[in-house]
Amino acid sequence: MRIENVVAYKCYNESGDIVDENTFPINITGLPFSFSESNKFTVIGCDDYAFMIDEMYLSGCISQCNSTEAVLDGYCSGINGCCQISMPKSLKNYVSIMYSDNNHTGIVSFNPCSYAFLGEQEMFTFRSVEDFRDTNFSERIRKAVPIVLEWALSNRTCHEAQVSSDYACRNNSLCVDTNNGLGGYRCSCIKGFRGNPYLSPGCEDIDECADPNSNNCEKICINTPGGFYCSCPHGYYGDGFKDKRGCIANNSKFPVIKYSLGIGFGFLTLVIAVTWLYFSLKKRKLIRMREKFFKQNGGDTITKPNCPRRCGNLTVPYPFGIGSDCAIGEWYEVNCSTAFNPPRAFIAETNIEIYDISDNQIRIANLVANKCYNEFGDFVDERAVLADITGTPFSFSESNKFTVIGCDDYAFMFGENFTSGCISLCNSTETVLDGYCSGIGCCQTSVPKNFKYYRTRVKSFNNHTGIASFNPCGYAFLGEQESFTFRGVEDFLDTNFTKRIRKTVPIVLDWAISNRTCHEAQFSSDYACRNNSFCVDTNNGLEGYRCSCNEGFRGNPYLHPGCEDIDECADPNSNNCEKICINTPGGFNCSCPHGYYGDGFKDGRGCIANNSKFPVIKYSLGIGFGFLTLVIAITSTHFFDGDLQFALDGLLRFEISPRQLLLRFAIDEVAIVCDGDLQSSPLPGDLLSSPSYHRHLLSSPRSGAAPIPHPIPKSTLIQRRETVAAQLLAPFLHLGEEEDAENLKSKLHQTIPFPSPPPTILQWQTKIMRAKTQIPPYMKALSGSMGGVMEV
Repeated sequence: MRIENVVAYKCYNESGDIVDENTFPINITGLPFSFSESNKFTVIGCDDYAFMIDEMYLSGCISQCNSTEAVLDGYCSGINGCCQISMPKSLKNYVSIMYSDNNHTGIVSFNPCSYAFLGEQEMFTFRSVEDFRDTNFSERIRKAVPIVLEWALSNRTCHEAQVSSDYACRNNSLCVDTNNGLGGYRCSCIKGFRGNPYLSPGCEDIDECADPNSNNCEKICINTPGGFYCSCPHGYYGDGFKDKRGCIANNSKFPVIKYSLGIGFGFLTLVIAVTWLYFSLKKRKLIRMREKFFKQNGGDTITKPNCPRRCGNLTVPYPFGIGSDCAIGEWYEVNCSTAFNPPRAFIAETNIEIYDISDNQIRIANLVANKCYNEFGDFVDERAVLADITGTPFSFSESNKFTVIGCDDYAFMFGENFTSGCISLCNSTETVLDGYCSGIGCCQTSVPKNFKYYRTRVKSFNNHTGIASFNPCGYAFLGEQESFTFRGVEDFLDTNFTKRIRKTVPIVLDWAISNRTCHEAQFSSDYACRNNSFCVDTNNGLEGYRCSCNEGFRGNPYLHPGCEDIDECADPNSNNCEKICINTPGGFNCSCPHGYYGDGFKDGRGCIANNSKFPVIKYSLGIGFGFLTLVIAITSTHFFDGDLQFALDGLLRFEISPRQLLLRFAIDEVAIVCDGDLQSSPLPGDLLSSPSYHRHLLSSPRSGAAPIPHPIPKSTLIQRRETVAAQLLAPFLHLGEEEDAENLKSKLHQTIPFPSPPPTILQWQTKIMRAKTQIPPYMKALSGSMGGVMEV
């Protein structure tokens, strides 16, 4: 829950006298609330530090600034008039204690008051000088930046509460122990339920099926208590989930078709895989040849000719160099000391040891200030730090942080035009947590850009009295934030702490060439950027520039002749060509080999094979797709006539010929169109008595005569000259499997008493009546193979 804030403040006049102050203690002891970790303790002012104090906890931060120029909107790092620290768990009361080093003397004109408050971190943004001069600052914070409280039921754990009569969690909810160190529990609806877990009857089921965004079912969603499951309708199989198997149409009626499809697609996959393997092996061979050539020619050049590349474990790239003739200038010269094993690198003639050199930074050995005490409060060892790199092309980087370690310590970091610092406090080891550096045993603060000088010294409030047994020393150092992790009490008791920080937490320095901008340097004879590189002005406040290789080039931009082209074609991960990669200066192009067309890019059109190459592959693809098409086409007639399934199965098992398929299932009407009259003859009784023939109709469309009745009565005799004798069907239906169209023509002449000379049969027609559609192309092909359209 969020409550209204309270702000402590202290205001001064030009003489440094306090003219107004207010301290607001907050105590929620005895209530089921505690201050949340999402709050931060904030101090506003240019000459101030403040503490949060309760019975077991003490923490604070320092806020400093010398002028309005150092104050930046949105930054609350301690060096610009605003500082923040985190707070511990289980805090139930605190009071803010505020101090000023100089009672705002000399700064009261723009910063007459200092403020301290606890509030939700996400709700506060520092407005720099505007906040200093805002006479309604306290009122604005009170309304706009709430204090966040965590709450819990009782002071019992879930295990204890569940056996109690006043257990608060209702049906379909679960109990959660609080993690704020105060005990107590809260209730939460279990997954798949919603509502108020404290009200009877409890949480209610969420119907995920009612909202398509709440389920991932492909076809059917079935709601269940606390969840749902997916199903598939009749005719489908699978798990029903979109992100899994989904629902797949059941084709178990066509096992032969499935096998045929599998064989066809398997064959196609094999052909594609062999083709891909061929080009992959060819490309790998080319890459190995290029890598071999690259190594034979020295690889990347990072140093001047005849200059050593390494000092011990350190690689030294130009403009740095080992020795005076190997560097661009005296401050880039590396002194490689062989007095150590392995050798160590130092900046020029200094004792500053170098750990790493990168494109824009170097990392050097750390400097740690410390102050140690005995159990009586007497200090037994002390070391202050002063670091000055004025006059060099280096400056201290923003990636460093100033850190103080100890339970009774604070330290200031004094620069040329800034002051920063932080306070580290703790009353016992119980409040110190590994990995946290928020003011309890460890504190950190940010540093500004482009400073070249600082000094620091550790100070103690009570000379570690009462805590020397587990924390005899306080420490302060500047170092790379990413390299340091607070180890809690282990750091307090580590007698080699200073040595460990020196080796493992480097100070990061930014570097640049000269003290000119790119625009100024490009007109100078000593301009450092070589071919295929560009100039970059530093953005860290440090004057000077750096060089960087153009996109598509690599190497050392400071060495003649400059950066070298990257052969993207040598590395398949550096290009997206499908077939042929053509390297160009700073890039590459894709192309397709002979026999293909397209743009060649994997994410474009790629390369598509035309009909002039790989005939075996084409024929294989044609056979595969042709066979699949035939199977699918034959299958389609299943939807025209259910009886065809028998014939389809027989055809695929080679138990029935295509001719028998046509005769038995495809012909519903046979018609002959002639250019003359046909002689009529009586219908034989044995033909009329055959039930299989009753389904066939015979007519002469030219004469317009009505067709023979269906079924044909046994007593029927057709005498009309326009009607073709039914005997025509006899030779056709009794045609053997090996008989061809010539035999059919012969039988037609023998069966039908044609006049002499016989009329020409202009057209032989067959069609499927029951399908109410034209004969499919593949059936026409089968019909044609039997002489379905012929002349006699």
